[in-house]
Amino acid sequence: MIDLDLGILEITIAFFLFMPVIRPFVKSLWPIEGVSWFPLIALVCAAGLFFVYGFRPECIPLLLYVIVVNIINIPDIHAHISRLWNKDFIDRSFLFFFVNIFFLCLTTAVAVVFLPLSGTSLSTENVETIELKDAKNGKTFTVRIYKRAENDSPESSASRPVILVSPPISGSIGAVDLVCASVCEKGNIAVSFSRKDLDLPAYKPEGGIYMPGYMNVFNNWAVITRAREYQKENETARLLEKERENDLKFILNFIDALFRNNPKIVIGYGLGGGAAVTAVQDEVFTGEHPSLRGVVAVESYLYSCWGSEPLPPMKPTDFLFPIDFFHNLKNRFTGKYPVKISTLEDAPRPKLPVLFIVSDKVERTKNGFGLYDAVEKTVSISGGMCGIYSVKNVKAVDWTDAPAKYPFLRFIISGFTKSAWKNLDCVSNAASVFQRFIYQTTR
Repeated sequence: MIDLDLGILEITIAFFLFMPVIRPFVKSLWPIEGVSWFPLIALVCAAGLFFVYGFRPECIPLLLYVIVVNIINIPDIHAHISRLWNKDFIDRSFLFFFVNIFFLCLTTAVAVVFLPLSGTSLSTENVETIELKDAKNGKTFTVRIYKRAENDSPESSASRPVILVSPPISGSIGAVDLVCASVCEKGNIAVSFSRKDLDLPAYKPEGGIYMPGYMNVFNNWAVITRAREYQKENETARLLEKERENDLKFILNFIDALFRNNPKIVIGYGLGGGAAVTAVQDEVFTGEHPSLRGVVAVESYLYSCWGSEPLPPMKPTDFLFPIDFFHNLKNRFTGKYPVKISTLEDAPRPKLPVLFIVSDKVERTKNGFGLYDAVEKTVSISGGMCGIYSVKNVKAVDWTDAPAKYPFLRFIISGFTKSAWKNLDCVSNAASVFQRFIYQTTR
């Protein structure tokens, strides 16, 4: 269902921006000095929108337009504060008017057309939320367990598959909440988690989010944009993948204690998928978790397989941003950095069935490597244990909650390419694909 409250707020912001635009051409508005404050009110509303509804990508153009209008409106506000009547607005040309109307209509249309098709808050019905602490490693997790109403008793849930969903680090459990609920509706128990100081954002058990550190944001952005081409960012991706692998092992131990005999499947997004694939190549790990039946890796590039020549020695900087920045800048000019990916190292050999879900188009990096070369190599040496699955005109974002919660984000990624799945169908279609793998591996 479309979030009408958000739409009404966006229209209200547009109204406060529209009145000052038409004021020069409507004489009855000239004496009403309060109109000068409307852009500032719109700015407060726009800022409050992000505070109340969280990250809304479709509202960013509107927010930027509001900021620009407020900068232009500073002389009017100054005159009003000084108790002077500023007549400059009367002299504004028709060109100024049409430019304002154009950008106002454009930014408002983007915000309204791409309203979320479902609520953006996390599900609460039949969901148990637990705070879990790894005292040994100093980590704090928020774990969400999705059960159908009839699954409340231990007897009824004793044989149901338990699906551990490792969410993408960027988006965390908010990016897979609807997927988990849909997987649960198909007769499974779904478990997802968020880790403080790693996920962006990390969710609190009582609701709300932890504010991420700037280094977390920087590292994730570097991984998303550069880890497929440059070795330094690839090393960061490897470290994050290893962190996620350790998280999965800890959460699996917790799940085994709750659902000892239930068959289990891991669905990992991005780094989580790569971490799960790496983990199940270890016979010791699979021996410790005999109820683990398989892994689904969604858009996982297996960064641990990407390599290059060794990085040049870096001077210790104690993570001081200015020193690190200028040191890296120096290395760029001297040709020591960045080092590009130049080889593909040994691929993992999973001991359990693995389904790799990839985008319909295999892009290649500037270095000539295919994004799924490591995946294809893993499948080729797996002896039939692994497979690749893709749907034409279905992107990585379509396997998450994004099409329902953030339609504009899906539009940016997919462009005008017509997707095989409608926004509202993405969650259920993804859960159906997962369910076929679950059925095949747990029956």
